Amino acid sequence: MSSSTKRLIRFFNSNLHPQLRATPEEMTRNRLQASDYLLAVCEKWHPEPDRWDETPTGIEAFLTAMRFGFSAKYCQQLEYNIDYFSAKVDDKEGRMAGGFLSLWTIREWMEYLMRELMWALKEEDERITGWKTAGPSSPAPDHKPESDSPVIEVRLQGPNLRDAWLAWTPRNNTGPSVPIPLPLSSRMAPHFDPAVSSRQYLYHAFGRRNEMSPEGAIYLNCSPPRSFLWAVFLSDMASTNQDGVERSWILNGQRYQGTLLFEYCLEIPPDPEKSGCQQVILSKEQATRWTWAISGRGVPLDRLWLLVRGIITGSTLHRWPDFLHAPELEETETALGGWSHPRLLQRPLWRTAVCTPAGKALVKRSRVAVYVITYQQTAGRRKGWRAFGRRLVSFWEPRA
Repeated sequence: MSSSTKRLIRFFNSNLHPQLRATPEEMTRNRLQASDYLLAVCEKWHPEPDRWDETPTGIEAFLTAMRFGFSAKYCQQLEYNIDYFSAKVDDKEGRMAGGFLSLWTIREWMEYLMRELMWALKEEDERITGWKTAGPSSPAPDHKPESDSPVIEVRLQGPNLRDAWLAWTPRNNTGPSVPIPLPLSSRMAPHFDPAVSSRQYLYHAFGRRNEMSPEGAIYLNCSPPRSFLWAVFLSDMASTNQDGVERSWILNGQRYQGTLLFEYCLEIPPDPEKSGCQQVILSKEQATRWTWAISGRGVPLDRLWLLVRGIITGSTLHRWPDFLHAPELEETETALGGWSHPRLLQRPLWRTAVCTPAGKALVKRSRVAVYVITYQQTAGRRKGWRAFGRRLVSFWEPRA
């Protein structure tokens, strides 16, 4: 058994070790093949694989589901990651983390965490051996985005992310040869309505999957903090040794560190004659049925459209819509309750999914800026958190 496989199986439930020890060496160096293989192994062993298409109802339900596939030590790390995020957003009850966990199914969380683990293993192999394996060096396509838009660095400081965002002013911005913009809060529409024609600033952060569409969509909303918080949560959840170090990115040939937030200026609804794009607006009831219908279905858009088009009453569309708008999920509304402030979230909250080639092309042409956001917690950190993090021995250290 190779050293890569030895490091890999330490993340997984001991019941899976016999099958994982037989993992071909080349499999551990191919992120997509390995994560798909691991997912299949876990699903085969799970006593109730049909429940993988359910969404966790809370933090405990999520951790219980993860224990069927991952080791006790890695599940402890996941629990720490959730607490670490909750401390940053000053959410002692963990409501925001629980709401975010309910956005994906168990299968989708397992797949995401496995892919991130494979990237961490790959990068560690490169550090140990000194030679690079095949494939890109960054953890995911989203981690190395191309950008010809101004890159603006935003530094947030405060006892928690909410207070830091409210205290942020343009003076905290830096960037090479870019104008200092207005605060992001000034770009938020007082009341976003996708049915009313207007130019809107919309935002997208880390993540290519959401509950409205298959993987590969661009997920937009009119609230910068909403996108930012989701990106921070995903990044924290993927950590294997929480040390507070934020991810690094390559933008315009330069390396940046922090959370990326892409800003677009779009005409909503899009002009079908100019852009060739069309939109659909779902009601809250339709959005619930829509989310359930596409959950766990890895099929092409044209086939998926045949399954869900009956949900849209009165629509004449014969294909998947370029822009799909829906009210935010109740779970997310509840999770973000502590962020109800005119400069943070505007009610009602809307979400938009763009996953057709024409829609993505229009969105990319409409990008006006890329924000790289870093956060420094200045006060109010819970005692013992750093010490607890040190007690979580790195997965990369050899066993005694």
